[in-house]
Amino acid sequence: MATKGSFLQEKAHNMRSWLQVELPTDVSISKIPLVTEMEAVHLAETLRGLIWAVIARDFRGLRSSSKLTDVWIAALITISNTPTLHSKFWRYCDLFVEATL
Repeated sequence: MATKGSFLQEKAHNMRSWLQVELPTDVSISKIPLVTEMEAVHLAETLRGLIWAVIARDFRGLRSSSKLTDVWIAALITISNTPTLHSKFWRYCDLFVEATL
């Protein structure tokens, strides 16, 4: 049976792979690290703490978190400037939040 941590880790890796394909080539997705199970849970918990920004689809609100790394902040800026990525990105955020409830 998979743990919540392994599930979140798999989804974080899936999101990273998706971004690697979708982000412009000048954005270095390789800087977004592969995460451990604990780091994936921490990311999900961070997003749960920002549930108001996730519900409101507020990129600026997400970027205001001091718990996100500079690499994730840079990725958020690029994602927020690429409307074709918004829907799937917010679905990932919803998934991470729901997994922590």
